[in-house]
Amino acid sequence: MTSYEQVNDWFFALIEKDMEFFHYFELSDDEAIKLAQDRASKYREEADRLIRTKCLPQIDWTQRAKDDDGNEVGFNFDFNGHEELLLPMLMYRFYLFRDIAKLKTYNVNFSSSAIKVFDPSNARTTFQNMYNQVVMETDQLIDDYKNYDRTTGQYRTFDPAKYDTERGDF
Repeated sequence: MTSYEQVNDWFFALIEKDMEFFHYFELSDDEAIKLAQDRASKYREEADRLIRTKCLPQIDWTQRAKDDDGNEVGFNFDFNGHEELLLPMLMYRFYLFRDIAKLKTYNVNFSSSAIKVFDPSNARTTFQNMYNQVVMETDQLIDDYKNYDRTTGQYRTFDPAKYDTERGDF
């Protein structure tokens, strides 16, 4: 079993420098951690759906492990190395996606002296380029995931010898 806590920890390691994600005004540390975990859960759900949409996983991602009270606590299988990278990186992708809306706030008018200090257009472009790079990298991870055998780690190939086209064994 791979617990949600493990997956969240892998994701939190990716964003450890983002103090805004972990600290909230007028919330205790325990409340802030709970909120961060809730937000990470949303990213995990979105990443899970994207994996199931973009490829046909070789394992059933819908099977969940439950605790004694019936609460979902994780995936009902052990992640391999690829999945340990894939899911947190997709969570990171959805985390960044949320910040695209923030870029609209930079559309206010700045004086020419303010633009010399802070160029909102450059900030938007830099962030968009970074986000696009993450999307490309995660799309490549998904492509790799669907093309490699989960158990052996070997590239999955099509063996035409298995199909006798003259007999109609397709």
